[in-house]
Amino acid sequence: MKMIFMGSSDYGMPVLKNLIAENFNIVSVYTKSDPITKIKLKQSNPIESLAISNQIPVHLPTKIDEKEIDLLTKIAPDIIIVAAYGLYLPPKIIDLPKFGCLNIHPSLLPKYRGPSPVISTILSDEKATGVSIIKINNKLDAGPMLKSQMVNRICNETAYDLTKRLFSIGSELLIDIIPRWIKNEISPISQKESDATFTKKITKSDGEIKWNLSSKEIYLKTLAYNPWPKTYSWWNGKRIILTKMELTSTKENNNVAPGTIIRTSSNKIAISTATTDLLLSTIQLEGKREISVQEFVLGHPTFINSKLK
Repeated sequence: MKMIFMGSSDYGMPVLKNLIAENFNIVSVYTKSDPITKIKLKQSNPIESLAISNQIPVHLPTKIDEKEIDLLTKIAPDIIIVAAYGLYLPPKIIDLPKFGCLNIHPSLLPKYRGPSPVISTILSDEKATGVSIIKINNKLDAGPMLKSQMVNRICNETAYDLTKRLFSIGSELLIDIIPRWIKNEISPISQKESDATFTKKITKSDGEIKWNLSSKEIYLKTLAYNPWPKTYSWWNGKRIILTKMELTSTKENNNVAPGTIIRTSSNKIAISTATTDLLLSTIQLEGKREISVQEFVLGHPTFINSKLK
């Protein structure tokens, strides 16, 4: 059975590693080139490197156009595995493999279809999430379900860490179902369209903090928008990334405006919100490295009592 793997970020690494370890006949790996990484570090993305080290041919298209469709048709894969690939697959490709295109989606479908399921899960403060294996059809994340697994969310887990964990679990599910799928031992289950919810494409501006929000809403943003676009505000005309914060159940000073930097009675540095205070741990001023807020204040004493915009 000829298999093609399609994945671009390090989220797909455990999937490809497991497929290789199980000796599936991977005839080609499709991934996206990272020009910034190649220029700065002179290295490939991890998916590309793993494929090359295992003598698997690699393709780096910027889109799946007619040229790529012709190539894939000549390869004639029996199955395509998709894990965080990031490119649109046209119907000709979806219908090409005998056993279809199987996709790992980091949510319990039909909830949180679309491009930002993990971010949306965290912003909604869901206590549990999950991972789904679906057979791709021509509608976004709406294909029939082969298997899913519920996963409890860890309260301080970032989107990056949760996504990695979900894809790792998804890779184990895939290894379990592929042999049974090709033997026709699994009956896919249609998703219930009336239960579907949808996520949006995240932009850099989504990370800007609105200080009229509650401390819990802001804290969830710091988890959800890590690693990108990160949560940020403005200080002295420069963007300042609030990389790590902690929730509190108290408000030190009711007379300061939300967004004001304060020093607490326990000598910690916090930021006032519309509800309780948030303790600041690490921050990163535009163009500078990430440092502890205590170190930042030593170099910028006027930070205390200033107001972020």
